[in-house]
Amino acid sequence: MHYPQLPDPTGWDIRMTGLTVADDWRCSASGPVDGIHFWVSWHGDGGHPTNILNVHLSVHADIPDPDGPGPAYSRPGALLWQRDVAPMMLQYSGPFVGLQGWYDPAINYFAAADHTRYWQINVPVTVDPFVQTMNEIYWLDINLAANSAQPAGWKTSVTNFNDDAVWWDPGPGLWRELRDPLEPSQSLDVAFVIVPEPGTAALGGAAALVLAGVLRHRRRKRARRHP
Repeated sequence: MHYPQLPDPTGWDIRMTGLTVADDWRCSASGPVDGIHFWVSWHGDGGHPTNILNVHLSVHADIPDPDGPGPAYSRPGALLWQRDVAPMMLQYSGPFVGLQGWYDPAINYFAAADHTRYWQINVPVTVDPFVQTMNEIYWLDINLAANSAQPAGWKTSVTNFNDDAVWWDPGPGLWRELRDPLEPSQSLDVAFVIVPEPGTAALGGAAALVLAGVLRHRRRKRARRHP
């Protein structure tokens, strides 16, 4: 029901334990959201999906970017739906492997080579699902509670839709956009799929194709910098 934002195996993981992260999608077909897939890692590989205690999901309306290319950006608006999901309801696959970075925007901490394992988390929504409307833009935000030694992070995506992902800063009470801590001009989106979606094999194949293109682009950038 939207263009899948697939995980970047060598990207960043944005802290989502004790921090709420959100990203937007455009609905391509009206109907209920039957489930949500997202991808996670743990800081320093210090956790596992079996450590998850609760996943809090919410969907918000869109507040569009008010000034186009200016300094403002779109962000979540009115709360439309929310759900707490207990660990026994979750399904997961993995671990998958890639050298990944860790980023905690709340304290501006990042480590470019922090951990190697990540998982796909599937959240089925079988009762009172959110019903989306074609062509509307919505925001999904996730907060994950876990009893792990280290916090969990939401993986960044190899693809980008619309504006950057954002995180909620509770001090001033506002959403802040996410940018690559090493290259601030680069947007960060996070990896998720709204169900129904292509089968797991199709997602894996699409991820491989997109990642191959990203890696080729990175090699070309390095070649331009170091002729």
